[in-house]
Formats: sequence, C-alpha cells, structure tokens
Amino acid sequence: MSIYLNQFSEKKKMRYLCFYTSDRNLIRKLRGAKLKTCRNTKVKHKTKIINIRYYFLKRSDLMANRFLLKLAIITPQKLGNLLGAYKKEQRNEDTNC
Repeated sequence: MSIYLNQFSEKKKMRYLCFYTSDRNLIRKLRGAKLKTCRNTKVKHKTKIINIRYYFLKRSDLMANRFLLKLAIITPQKLGNLLGAYKKEQRNEDTNC
C-alpha cells in the first residue's frame, strides 16, 4: 500500500487512485483517517464471507490526509516539492482556461 501511495503522490499527472482491500486492520485505519468506502462487496469463499472494500481517492484528498501521507512514507522535503509543483500546476491550469 505504501508503495502505491508513494508512487501516486510522486506522479503529478495521475489525478485519481482507486484500490480494493479486504484487510481488516487497514480498513480500520482508513476509517480512523475518515476515508469513506465507495463500494462494499461481499464474496463467499468456502465457508467465509469476505468483505472487499473499494476506495477512490483524488490527489487533493491524499495530500490533505496526514495518515495517508505517513503511509506513503514521504519525507518533509519531498512533500514540500510535491506541494510546490502542485501549486505551479494549478496556476498553469488556471492561466490556460
């Protein structure tokens, strides 16, 4: 999970990240970070019912959420660079409209 979040935060052209998980500990942590589930699917496997949750994140949601930034293992220097580049990108989009 950390690798995907880190790559997403570094690739500025990517606007959205979606992922599925059935890990109860991660789901509990994501709920604690106030991340909402987009969809919940129940799958029957042998005698167990497995809940698979689907999450959809915008780049701004990731950057605004401290817990997710910690998961992404971003150093403060990288975070500053990312935010600076994101602001420049936003300014360029605003001038192109």
